Amino acid sequence: KEGCEGVIAVGGGSPLDAGKAVGVLATNPGSASDYLGNDKVKIPCAPVIGVPTTAGTSAEITDVAVLSDRTKKAKIGVRSAYVSPRIALLDPALTLGLPPAPTRDSGLDTLTHAVESYLNINSWETSGALSLKAIELVGQHLRTAVHNGKDIEARDGMLMASLLAGIAFHNTKLCLVHAITGPMGGFYNAPHGAINAIILPHAMRFMLPGAVSKYVDIAVALGESVEGLSEREAAEKAVSAIEQLSRDVGLPKGLSVYGVKADDLPALAETIAASFMVSLSPRVAKKEDILEVCKASL
Repeated sequence: KEGCEGVIAVGGGSPLDAGKAVGVLATNPGSASDYLGNDKVKIPCAPVIGVPTTAGTSAEITDVAVLSDRTKKAKIGVRSAYVSPRIALLDPALTLGLPPAPTRDSGLDTLTHAVESYLNINSWETSGALSLKAIELVGQHLRTAVHNGKDIEARDGMLMASLLAGIAFHNTKLCLVHAITGPMGGFYNAPHGAINAIILPHAMRFMLPGAVSKYVDIAVALGESVEGLSEREAAEKAVSAIEQLSRDVGLPKGLSVYGVKADDLPALAETIAASFMVSLSPRVAKKEDILEVCKASL
């Protein structure tokens, strides 16, 4: 209506994705729901500049705009190369006022992105290097960013971690954790980063036999000493290190805090099992396995 030539999206993942959807509708007819799914956007969107105020979603560089369908209680993405922002501007000063809880949740979302990208069967040398550096940066800076939010170095480190993890998973996609939390987050409207982080160690325990050596790399990136340990013992340190980090930043212990109910899990597991991300995990989960991971996360 105003004849604008582009979109500036400022905020966390939701405003950034909304801005990308606006960019799509500036050049394509219809409504955003017409483009849910893969490669339905036929005309490049209006130029979008993404300016994140959280360090977690990487929405300022990804090719998907995740939208909520409140009727279906689902989160569905508009995914296309035409959706990606043209420019991402990362300024840690814009994250200094973020309160501890969303700092924690978005930061743990970054960690989950990096871990899942690294464990993903599509991982390769370049994506793996980016993922491990992102994991290292989260281990170095998330605690400080949560408990001393005015520390500009910690905020800068977390923004860089989010960016690197985003570039990595943009190429590899994600796996079991996000396969679970996509449907679950839509059903319960729970904070995405928090439920990712609660499920992460339980999903990692399930996937560990399929990628033992990579778990050792994750442990080392998080600063764990693995000298003198067997490979399996060192791999398990990756899971315990992530659990300790989550405790240190005050993550709730279980999904029940966000209203997740055991009675809902069998139906959710059915939906989750159909996700393409399940097959990208180093150990592929069946519906029964998914149900056990979810129950353990309650």
